[in-house]
Amino acid sequence: MDGFYSIWTGLFKLKHEDTPFFMEDYDLLTLILSAAAYKKNNGRVRMYADKDGAEYIDSIGLKDLFDDGIQIMEPDEDINPKVFWAAGKLKSLSLLDKPSVMIDLDLIIWKNLDDFFTGADIYGIHREQIRNEIYPDTDFFKVKRDYRYPDGLDKAELPLNTAMLYIESLDFTHKYADESLRFMKSCTEQNENLRHMVFAEQRLLPMMASAEGLKIKTMFPLGEDIGIQDYFTHIWGHKNILKYNRDERMKYCMRVINRLKKDFPDHMVFVSSNDIFREYIKD
Repeated sequence: MDGFYSIWTGLFKLKHEDTPFFMEDYDLLTLILSAAAYKKNNGRVRMYADKDGAEYIDSIGLKDLFDDGIQIMEPDEDINPKVFWAAGKLKSLSLLDKPSVMIDLDLIIWKNLDDFFTGADIYGIHREQIRNEIYPDTDFFKVKRDYRYPDGLDKAELPLNTAMLYIESLDFTHKYADESLRFMKSCTEQNENLRHMVFAEQRLLPMMASAEGLKIKTMFPLGEDIGIQDYFTHIWGHKNILKYNRDERMKYCMRVINRLKKDFPDHMVFVSSNDIFREYIKD
């Protein structure tokens, strides 16, 4: 089963107006290890990126990591990147030409997914509890007066975490992505960047799926049920530490590089020859 990643530089450019786009070294190493592991165990990978993101990946010599290359995607200009910072994922889904596994840049999948991808229509890692501080009712959202939610949405349907997502139906993939993007374009909120974003990405999907009678399967019922497992590594909650704690950053980057050396030596050619990682490479 082929997979894909996405990079949208909208939020970066909003925060760093005079700085060319770049990715942190730990993010790049995670992406390299993620792609290497996925290609070994599952299938080919592609990158969807906006123009600046694609040029950056090409400029650092990482374009060849993606078997199916880089496809340009540009979310509409009327989507606020401060609020909908992950809109690039939805835009990428809207452009898919075949069913593919969506993988977050900070997620590493260690095993083959074939046995998991059976018996349902949509697959993810886990559901989320409906808590008002994260998943409020729809009257919370600031949208244009003429915006209407899709018919038949079941508000009791638990949100689906989309760090990894596979939808068998390409038609439903496009329908969900287009509806999510429509919500984003209709939104008038200028600052709140959690509840609006996760509604568009993680709550709207299962509600729409339920309305169409589609079955969702997850590896774990809820995030708190994950515990110790060897199926995947998701560094989402650790990235803030890596950004500000140099010692932890060094330890993490060295662990990833050692894993690449051990299991994916072909991918070390890029790492060992790139100045980005110079401080982690020992002669």
